[in-house]
Amino acid sequence: GVGPLSYWIGDENKKIEKVDWNSKKEHILTGEDLCAAQIAKVRGRYYLYGWIAQDHINSRWGGTINIPQEVYQQEDGTLGVRLDEYLTEKLSKGTISDVFLDSYATNDLFDKDTKTLQKANKNNTFASLALTSKHKRALIRAKLSNLGNDAVTGIEINNNGNIYQVRYSSKSNNIQVIKKGVGTAFSKYETDTESHNELDFVVIAEESILEAFINGRYALSARIDETLTNFDVSVYTTKNEIQLDEFKVSQLATKNNFQDN
Repeated sequence: GVGPLSYWIGDENKKIEKVDWNSKKEHILTGEDLCAAQIAKVRGRYYLYGWIAQDHINSRWGGTINIPQEVYQQEDGTLGVRLDEYLTEKLSKGTISDVFLDSYATNDLFDKDTKTLQKANKNNTFASLALTSKHKRALIRAKLSNLGNDAVTGIEINNNGNIYQVRYSSKSNNIQVIKKGVGTAFSKYETDTESHNELDFVVIAEESILEAFINGRYALSARIDETLTNFDVSVYTTKNEIQLDEFKVSQLATKNNFQDN
């Protein structure tokens, strides 16, 4: 199919035709922007591939193959999706900017020693911090903790004044790629009902595609409505005070240097 890839979990020691599938929960692995997704076995691991639509309104068939997403079984028997360690290493070609080493901009309060990001005024809507480096394409990493159970937290990509967010809502239990101030959701994924107090983001930004991996468990691919040409990157949260354990931007590999060490 062309919608999100889903699966069901049967009963132990029961043949497939004996399972009451109507009573089973549908589990979703992908957002709707990853079309006709399939799973392939590669060297003993399983990877998910699909098409990212050619435009953000899905008006044309075909598109771009996603970054391979490893599918694996979690301890509770459900499946998770992640960017495997080999691809993470190969795609990252050196740090461009690191919040603990380089310049940043914020109207809020950030303490490098305690790694605490705090609203300048607790009545403000959110706290944010931006790295000052500019990019055309990048691999972004951020680790945040102490998020509570009702915060909206994420990565912002400001491309010449147009801001795109990869955001997780612990209250709504979903991940979205949206355009700030417009309300357009380019892609959306409903997570489980467990709120995540810690978030580990890996975001790949290139041309008009954003691919996000969160907590080594969820993945979301999206086609946005413009080509990225000159952007900076921020983290933000609606919680008054959080811990920012990592925030850096790396050079994204090209087809010419992907295999380089």
